[in-house]
Amino acid sequence: MFDPSSNQASPDYRVRAHRTLPEPMPVWVRCDRLFLPRPGTMRDVPLWLRAYGINAGACVPGLLRSWHLLNTGGDFWGLVEFAVAARNGSQALELTELVPASILSPRDPDEHDPWASRPPSPRDG
Repeated sequence: MFDPSSNQASPDYRVRAHRTLPEPMPVWVRCDRLFLPRPGTMRDVPLWLRAYGINAGACVPGLLRSWHLLNTGGDFWGLVEFAVAARNGSQALELTELVPASILSPRDPDEHDPWASRPPSPRDG
């Protein structure tokens, strides 16, 4: 999603570490990898919270605004605008978050959830 060769010649390290996209890029955000649950807690969650709490298992559309390089290993994180909703659809929350590149995927305007039809990968944990 990011072409690092386009800014290798720049002596300005800020340009290398922070890249604003000329136009927002449509992406998918995997909320199940962004909002990780605590192990062994789902059985203790009341039914009302499961219904009205934010759907942390959703894959939602978003707009990628920029890329940022972390100083703790060189991982890229994207600044993404997206909305998450309660599982029953009663409320929505607009977010602008730094999201790891590993949980972002390019999105076509007419594309449906890309993770709904594929089998889980061993990397998904």
